[in-house]
Amino acid sequence: MEQVEQLFNSFENKLLEISLYGSFIVDESTNKYKEYLMKFSKIDTLKDEKIVGTRLVYWDILSNHKKILSDAKIEKNVNELLESAEYHNNKQLQWLFVEAYELYEKHIDDLYSLIGYLDNNFWDLQDFGKVSIDDIKIFTHEDFANKVLKKENRPYSIIEVFEKKLNLKKYDDIKEPFRNYSFLVALLSELRNAIVHDNGFLDRKRLSKKLLKKYGINGNSNKEIYENMISNFFGSQEYEKMICLTKIPKANEVVKDLFYTDRDRFKEIIGILISYIKLISDLLIKRMKS
Repeated sequence: MEQVEQLFNSFENKLLEISLYGSFIVDESTNKYKEYLMKFSKIDTLKDEKIVGTRLVYWDILSNHKKILSDAKIEKNVNELLESAEYHNNKQLQWLFVEAYELYEKHIDDLYSLIGYLDNNFWDLQDFGKVSIDDIKIFTHEDFANKVLKKENRPYSIIEVFEKKLNLKKYDDIKEPFRNYSFLVALLSELRNAIVHDNGFLDRKRLSKKLLKKYGINGNSNKEIYENMISNFFGSQEYEKMICLTKIPKANEVVKDLFYTDRDRFKEIIGILISYIKLISDLLIKRMKS
């Protein structure tokens, strides 16, 4: 039990570090950039609002690798550059989220192998491939991860085992999107895949249709609130298919119970991952005590 708690604490600390760094990107770095641009523009902004920054250096490979000192100018004013910064901040948050999600996947793996090692009677032998109870008893925790953990398509297959053993769906509240954790974790998985494989762009309508149907919300009276919740993780206009994790100035009705003046989408998804792992950890500890 103590080992499960230690594993959870380690996971929580790692995601706290990612969350802190994400806040720095959005808040501190943007403020510093704004200060720099305002100071810089007084010197280098021309009447046509072209800004010359630190000159780029690159090489003309076809001309015997000749050095080129760039005279490039930015065709944007200060406010337009700050809007561009928002875009790039979001891209950084996307990849910080991917890092957090991959830590979640690793934790599921580690937790699965740890519980099998601590409680030989918890899992069915079929969960671990062809191995006997006697073999399991002599394995270390690391052995369990390396030799016994046979599940394919991890961590999804492991989550299925947890769902079966711990009845996780019992704790989902279908009326509240931010308390329906099976749905939320599936949503985060889709967002992660789009960031890794599709540069952070995803068709929100197709995503909504897929997830609402899978979790029995299609045609449900809660359909609209789920669609709105999903939409709030995307941009607008030319960015309507881009996953957006930067802050929203005012919380809307979907998230009115989160106590945010400014809705921090990045911290929300970090909180979802930690909450889900805590649920699983607490249920495992409770079961081992009984």
